[in-house]
Amino acid sequence: MRNKSKRAELFESVQAVLAEKRALLVRQKGLIEAINRVLSKIGYSAVPTDSIVRPVRRRGQRRGRKPGRPRKRRTTFTASMRGLKRRGRPPKKK
Repeated sequence: MRNKSKRAELFESVQAVLAEKRALLVRQKGLIEAINRVLSKIGYSAVPTDSIVRPVRRRGQRRGRKPGRPRKRRTTFTASMRGLKRRGRPPKKK
């Protein structure tokens, strides 16, 4: 008997929590709709964060040099000595 009453209490408390959760979701949807109505008047809209698609970096594709690899040495002196044009952004002036 005692075990069944604990189960019944647990079941009722879980049902109460689920009912609160449903009520919160309904209220949240209503608030989001109200915000969207206001925002649409000025050209914006609220979007759920889980619907935003983020760029995914594929496995094996890394940007930059690998950790532990030495940095490239600048060849500004030799390039300027030969009169060759360098590619890319010019170096910062001190």
